[in-house]
Amino acid sequence: PAGAALKFEDKVWSYAGFNGWVNRIAALYQKLGVANGDVVAIMSENRPQMLACTAAAAKLGAIAGMVNYNQRDEVLSHSLGLIKPKVMVVGDESVAAVEDTEYSPLKNQNVRHLWLGDDPALCPLGYEDLETQTRLMPSVNPESTKTILSQQPCFYIFTSGTTGLPKASVMTHYRWLAAMAGVGGMTLGIRRKDVFYCCLPLYHNNALTVAWGSVLSMGATLALDRKFSASQFWERVRHYDATAFCYIGELLRYLLNVPPSPTDRQHRIRLITGNGLRPE
Repeated sequence: PAGAALKFEDKVWSYAGFNGWVNRIAALYQKLGVANGDVVAIMSENRPQMLACTAAAAKLGAIAGMVNYNQRDEVLSHSLGLIKPKVMVVGDESVAAVEDTEYSPLKNQNVRHLWLGDDPALCPLGYEDLETQTRLMPSVNPESTKTILSQQPCFYIFTSGTTGLPKASVMTHYRWLAAMAGVGGMTLGIRRKDVFYCCLPLYHNNALTVAWGSVLSMGATLALDRKFSASQFWERVRHYDATAFCYIGELLRYLLNVPPSPTDRQHRIRLITGNGLRPE
């Protein structure tokens, strides 16, 4: 419980502290009417709150809909219409995009809207500040965890459909557990002292299923960054003292295109995992 579960910028959460935070969010979801099988849409750039909000939905048997924060207009409306959320968790940078859909808090009174931002005083009209609402909630594990089955949906990951519109790929608890054991435990051999760096967006399976699942396999540490930066990548790896990271092929191409630096080998990375790695 005292081990480091999550690092973000200069903050560190222990597993006990992170679990208590997740439970408070789960209690808030329950207060808002979220139950087994309901959907909580999460649309934000990478933040620690995204992981906590996703885990909170999982503890209730609800489904976290991981919405691509780059979606806009009819594409975003289509995605939200597919998953029909009961609650939406929206990062400050995504509020304007939601406002242009029928899922705006001023247009849709059937959906509750939670806001992720830095200053509760700046919470937009129609939203409730997540931090403020969860502060006094109970931090005990919800009873619902003992009733959830492995074949139940855990989260939705959006992929591009053949028509050009996104479709929601269903990730079950079983697939998440399989990534935890098969990738993290057997293939990568993650150790408890590993620090797994993730700068891929959390709406991507490589980030949410593979990276986080691998970390959970041994109680290792996830180091999360808001976005990928080719020029700052190795500096961020050193900042977290990371030993592993996840990639998509283009990320590695960007890194190879950065001019060489004398500090390029000053890191502790021992493994990477991902897909889309072309032969060249």
